[in-house]
Amino acid sequence: MIGIYCFLKLHLIGLLCDLLWADPDNEAKDWTENDAGVSSRFGVNVVNQFLNRYNMDLICRAHQVVENGYEFFGNRQLVTIFSAPNYCGEFDNAGAMMSIDQNLMCSFTIFQSSDKQTKKQDADDIEADRRTAFFKANVNSLSRIQTAEFDKHVKWADIENSTAPKEHTLYSLYTEL
Repeated sequence: MIGIYCFLKLHLIGLLCDLLWADPDNEAKDWTENDAGVSSRFGVNVVNQFLNRYNMDLICRAHQVVENGYEFFGNRQLVTIFSAPNYCGEFDNAGAMMSIDQNLMCSFTIFQSSDKQTKKQDADDIEADRRTAFFKANVNSLSRIQTAEFDKHVKWADIENSTAPKEHTLYSLYTEL
């Protein structure tokens, strides 16, 4: 049996717990209870105050399933990135990877779930058959047929480097504002 060494025990309170489990909430203005019973939920006011205090433009976070692999919150001031498509075989979600270039331009690469990929491939096959039949029927009237595959990329501009002093919990950061 292979064991995985865990050098840190996760407690149900504290900064590490909050960093993993605190979630944004469109209905909240400030801090509220988390339905999971661990950590808290926070609203757009908390995001704005945190970014202003630490002179930052964007918070990047993970550890929450989102349907399209990434999801913005609070006027694009926070982004949740989730990289596991079709998480646990239950969610039919896409996964995403965020890349940041030398100009601090962010872009997202989307990984479709296998179910969506299969449906897309079936639709692509049907479309290819339709185009082939159309081409054969109209070969004399066509000069060319264009087909294109599009990768879904989303760009978000101008994120500046900044650093923040160490604090003990997310809530303590908020209460000191």
